[in-house]
Parts: sequence; C-alpha cells; structure tokens
Amino acid sequence: MTIINQNFVMYSGETKTIVAPVTNYDGTGFDSSGATCKWVIRPDERDVQILLLKQAPDVDFSGNTLQITLNPADTAAMEGTYYHECKVTDQFGDVAIIFTGQVSIEKTGI
Repeated sequence: MTIINQNFVMYSGETKTIVAPVTNYDGTGFDSSGATCKWVIRPDERDVQILLLKQAPDVDFSGNTLQITLNPADTAAMEGTYYHECKVTDQFGDVAIIFTGQVSIEKTGI
C-alpha cells in the first residue's frame, strides 16, 4: 500500500536522512534481502523529469526500515516545492511505490 502525502520541509544544501518503515501489503515484516530502492524528486507528480535520484549506497535497508541519505550537494541548487516518490523492488522482482509526497526546499542565506 502506498502511503501518500508524506510531505516535509528542508533547507537547500542541508544533510538529511529520510527514515521510513517498510512492510508487506498485509502489514507483516518485509524481507529486505535482495531488495533495491530508488527515491526521486521530480518537478511535479505528472512530470517524468528526474531532478534527483537516490539509490544504493545512499539508500539502505536496516531490517524493516529504509534510510535515504541526502548530502548537501544534492539540494544545494534547489528551491521550491517538488514531488518525491520512493519505489522498492523486492528479491522476486515485485515493485511497489511505498510513499509519495511533496518536499518544500527553502533557500538559506548562509
């Protein structure tokens, strides 16, 4: 099941870790062995242009938890509100969009 409206605010050029639980559709524990994940930022929900793509090693599973690491250079030139989406492919090749939402990136003056 996709969790929608996973919205957050951050500042451009900041280090950030996004943490999300991952479960099977029936709510049971997710076996992350052999699974891969891609997380993207796009201009909006309908636009296919990818502004930022994160995958291993910046995306890591720890048990039933997914961690996505954003480095300062990833968002240094970004400002505004964007769409983000996370897709997991399990060891059997089954694909699921696990969350979507908006990320608002504020410009810092420092």
